[in-house]
Amino acid sequence: MILTKVELGPFRSINTSQACSIDARTTVLVGMNEAGKTVFLQGIHKASDALGVEQFNVIEDYPRKDLTRYNKIHQTNPGNAIKLTYKPEEDEINRINRTYGTNLEFGFTYSISTNYDNKRSIAIFVDEGPVISKVINTGNFTSDTINAIKESKSIRQIVEKLESLDLNESEQKTLQLLQARIKKSNWDSVVQYEVFKDLDDSIPKTLYFSEY
Repeated sequence: MILTKVELGPFRSINTSQACSIDARTTVLVGMNEAGKTVFLQGIHKASDALGVEQFNVIEDYPRKDLTRYNKIHQTNPGNAIKLTYKPEEDEINRINRTYGTNLEFGFTYSISTNYDNKRSIAIFVDEGPVISKVINTGNFTSDTINAIKESKSIRQIVEKLESLDLNESEQKTLQLLQARIKKSNWDSVVQYEVFKDLDDSIPKTLYFSEY
């Protein structure tokens, strides 16, 4: 998994959101003193701390001069601190496609935003079409059942339609497997949830230190 882009701010001395692309091989931060190099690294660290102890704190981390305005605007809706975009490696893409029946291409990216309440928002898109085709083709369904579910646009729609049909024993087993997948997910797209949870364990973690 590779971190490909960072969008940070407002955060400490960074008054407005700043975007920076990350090279896959080498990234060097160059700048004058007090230009924000350390702040940039600390922002990434807070969002992906290897020890799991770092958190954003609006009082400590939001630009002090704008803090009063922030508190008025974001009383119930915390502002975004950072957005990190990731690109899985080719072997990860291949594994995901084999496991879930997806058709992701190398170059696929997704992003995770962290707000000042330390809650994450996920931006990921995975086409469920290939997964649905695989379910239909390998689910041991009769032709009548296939006709009933072939227009489904998601795993949830397939399950809804199957639950309304008189299924044979083999079809019932397939339905139970699909129901178990849905039970694990609280997202509208079961496949997007499965792919994200699988990749989430591969996200690179950071450990920031300035003295050694």
